[in-house]
Amino acid sequence: VYFDYMRGAELFIRALGGRYEVMEPMQATGFAPLQLEDTAENRTFLEGLLRYLLTPDDASLDVAEMRVINTAVDKVYKIPRQQRTFELLPEVLRGSLAPGMNDLAARIEPWLDPGDKGWLFNNPVDLVDFSKPVVGFDMTKILADKKLRSAALLYIFHRLEEIIDGTPLL
Repeated sequence: VYFDYMRGAELFIRALGGRYEVMEPMQATGFAPLQLEDTAENRTFLEGLLRYLLTPDDASLDVAEMRVINTAVDKVYKIPRQQRTFELLPEVLRGSLAPGMNDLAARIEPWLDPGDKGWLFNNPVDLVDFSKPVVGFDMTKILADKKLRSAALLYIFHRLEEIIDGTPLL
């Protein structure tokens, strides 16, 4: 995997027979974390990803909110895979907490709207594919946004961990 800036390695990666993805705001990435297989590792990852997305920059989650997130992940995995998109998160994040203007369901809203951050994870099908000899991601347009950049990298690295089996990787 190659993380690129200003598409500098695009031609090289494509010449190697690789896949090259440009992380472009407002353009769907094909990342759909809720469609991951139901494994303990993926559940733990989703809980962590949602905690990251839902934690305000100037605060932290309380124990009750973390409990709601864990329960939400359990609920997500009871839904058929093809229906698991970020659109269902407000409903499963309501939990037992009193609804409010800054509750978990409200905090996930920017991650649903394709005009905001929804283009990153709110996709109908997961298109992540590491079958090519090398995969490049141009991160130029998201580097300045810490939350977007970190969320994208969390997902990419988690997906990479799924395929690491001791075989040399480029």
